[in-house]
Amino acid sequence: MRKVILVSLVTLAFACDSPFATDPVAESVALNAAVRPVERPFRGAIFIETVDFVLTPCDAAPELCAARCGVPESLVPLWVIAFTSEGHATHLGRFEMFAEHCSAMRLTDGAVLYGDGVGVLTAANGDELEGTYGSYGMDGDGIDGITGPVPDEPGTLFFKDTYVFTGGTGRFSRASGSVTDYGKFMLSQSGPVIIEWTMEGSIIYAASDRRNR
Repeated sequence: MRKVILVSLVTLAFACDSPFATDPVAESVALNAAVRPVERPFRGAIFIETVDFVLTPCDAAPELCAARCGVPESLVPLWVIAFTSEGHATHLGRFEMFAEHCSAMRLTDGAVLYGDGVGVLTAANGDELEGTYGSYGMDGDGIDGITGPVPDEPGTLFFKDTYVFTGGTGRFSRASGSVTDYGKFMLSQSGPVIIEWTMEGSIIYAASDRRNR
């Protein structure tokens, strides 16, 4: 009997001290940390000056603009604009970008605004980060989807919008968050020439979602 008790105590002590002993609480915390979406700083930049650019005038394709663009009644639809480019960003590395939005003119002052934007940023490993942007300056601050001349820089225009992450594939399948998207460009016969293009904000995603492809 004493031998049985001694063996049991030794076994119990070994189990408690063993590096292979499991702690259900610790395991649960570690698992939640791996799968829980985490907010992280996001910063990116486009580094290709000339973007591949397709501009479709709304007066030449009214059906397309009517179906694609939710332009407010106070604005006149101008174009559907699609473009591709490349850049570099945190959490993506080098990426390829596709984006498309609608542009419209405000009758009161002739300002050109944009909205109904959709975009996809594709990382080098193929994970896609999807988003929307631009509200024709109709947000509370009046800065989401605006363009205008840059003071003291003739021929240079600025743009600014809020780019909202809406999910994607791989590690970005549950992504959310948003960045301020802003920069400067000039117009040429071949399309806009990017002078500066920056994204700053935060993104929320779970690294464990990388398996969701």
